[in-house]
Amino acid sequence: MWGQRPGRTAGSRDVGQGGPPGSGRNGRPPHREILCALSRTRGVPQEDIEPKLRPEGALAHIDDWAGKYVGAVARIAGLLHLGDYAIGRWGQPIEASTIERAIAIGEYYTAHALASFDLMSTEPAVDDAQAVLDWITRSGRTQFKAKDVVASCRRFRTVASVGPALTTLEEHGYVRGIHAERNGFKGRPPAVTYRVHPSVVAVDDGP
Repeated sequence: MWGQRPGRTAGSRDVGQGGPPGSGRNGRPPHREILCALSRTRGVPQEDIEPKLRPEGALAHIDDWAGKYVGAVARIAGLLHLGDYAIGRWGQPIEASTIERAIAIGEYYTAHALASFDLMSTEPAVDDAQAVLDWITRSGRTQFKAKDVVASCRRFRTVASVGPALTTLEEHGYVRGIHAERNGFKGRPPAVTYRVHPSVVAVDDGP
């Protein structure tokens, strides 16, 4: 079962920090340390990604996904920094080399995202799958049944009509079908419950 990220109490202190909770070097919050490191790095992610989001750009057709790229790189950089200085030194400024490593990981995921979206575009149920995925994102659902989609999305008239879209989403890892055990031998089998991958409905905490 997917767990939740642990929260922080008001009086908790950052690992290895002697300053006030949440402070970095010179009292700057950790997220500002990341932004400062980003500004010092060759090939700043924001400047690199914006031309690719233009109508003729390589990422124009996945602009919703690519729009989260810079924030993802910043988070990866923070995790790499914590991994490098987990004991007692993580409050020091994040190095430009750490950001470059994060960018390399981001580029790796971007290449795979392009391949995945290109593959999905060849499937006949892609438009329907995208509609269901958009509905999941808007509603914040963590689990649902096919009848819930039919009740919320006008493009689907019957449970059977939403089946191919759900199959497509399951094949690509966005949802997972849970089949309940049948009680007895008569009647229809219980409807499948679809659980949503946490990354689809993850809350963006922001800077």
